[in-house]
Amino acid sequence: MVIYMQEQNFRIYYKNAPITSVIYIIGEESDDVISKIDIKNAALVFVPVENWNRDLSPYPAKTVFKGGEDFSGGADAFYQKLKEDIVPKAESALPLSDNCVRGIAGYSLAGLFAMYALTKGGFVLAASMSGSLWYPGFSDLLKNAELPKNACVYLSLGDKEAKTKNPVLKTVRASTEETQRILTSRGACAYFEITPGNHYTDTAIRIAKGINHLISITENEA
Repeated sequence: MVIYMQEQNFRIYYKNAPITSVIYIIGEESDDVISKIDIKNAALVFVPVENWNRDLSPYPAKTVFKGGEDFSGGADAFYQKLKEDIVPKAESALPLSDNCVRGIAGYSLAGLFAMYALTKGGFVLAASMSGSLWYPGFSDLLKNAELPKNACVYLSLGDKEAKTKNPVLKTVRASTEETQRILTSRGACAYFEITPGNHYTDTAIRIAKGINHLISITENEA
């Protein structure tokens, strides 16, 4: 079943009731992604993003791309819209189970936002595929942030993504590994997978793998 919330321009996909998990997928919606996800008893909520550098960056930072736009740090406002507007409207339209859990997922800068949202509350599961975890200062934020009890995280990265001359982007693998270490040291389950290719390789496959991982966690615990 597909539910379209026209005023917020987001779509919900689900097959079976009752729903045991709701996964909010930030900034990515395509038939290619959806076709690769084993939805089972999950619901997928695809949330569009108007301005990635503004809406998904947790605090202001200079661009790391030649000629690029600086990051203006609007993630808190986007998170509030998600928490106070999109989540209630989406979940009021769904046949949720009593023990339904909520997750969030994203690719690239949306993967960074997914990890940031995990620290803000309301989500137990998070998936960051090729996430921008190189973002200046984010490791320090994660070390000091509050994490939800029983948090589970999926991280993935292409094996060629750190092979760049860009001095910031080349730290992406070390930053992702550091994220996994921080999460594990704080009691969260954190799975890290290396996949073939650069940042633009098989993005639909990578997104779907992360979401399938989150769904499998809830199915195994059901």
